[in-house]
Amino acid sequence: MPDLTLEILGLDEVRERLAGLGRDLGPEMQAFTHAVAEEIEERLRPYPPMNEGNFPHPIRGGQTLTWYERGWGQRYTSSPKALARYEKGNVTGKSLRRWSGGKKTSEQLGQQWSIKPYGQWGQILGNRASYSATVQGAAQQAAVHKKHGWKTDETAVQEVIASGVIRRLFNQMIRHFLGR
Repeated sequence: MPDLTLEILGLDEVRERLAGLGRDLGPEMQAFTHAVAEEIEERLRPYPPMNEGNFPHPIRGGQTLTWYERGWGQRYTSSPKALARYEKGNVTGKSLRRWSGGKKTSEQLGQQWSIKPYGQWGQILGNRASYSATVQGAAQQAAVHKKHGWKTDETAVQEVIASGVIRRLFNQMIRHFLGR
């Protein structure tokens, strides 16, 4: 994930004055940064639309069908029955499952997002799927995932910045702190 650093001009002075009054902005700032991380996560969590890789397609001269089944992993079949069904058209991976092999390799990318506090006010947004960086990391995204429309971490951060949601969340946090 790229680092997102927010500079709030005058915040240090406000903190010092509040501390002098016995008030701590910390819990509200922690909630604010968590909300910003959630906004980024909401833009990363959705999968792109299904594409050709999610449907059976022939390889090895048409003797084998292969596809990637979301939530399961790579599947393949060389079954004559499956190949015959494929030849007739309009088949899905689900309809060929009973004749298929493969390995359950999916780590459920969309369900692996987490947000953890970091330091005084920071947050770390991460994904526990071992392949997340090659799917959604701007620095390491594989060309096939870019082609299939997977949003990168950088894109999600830029969308949040451009949306104005950070300013809205900050103003909301200040109003909450002041009891308005």
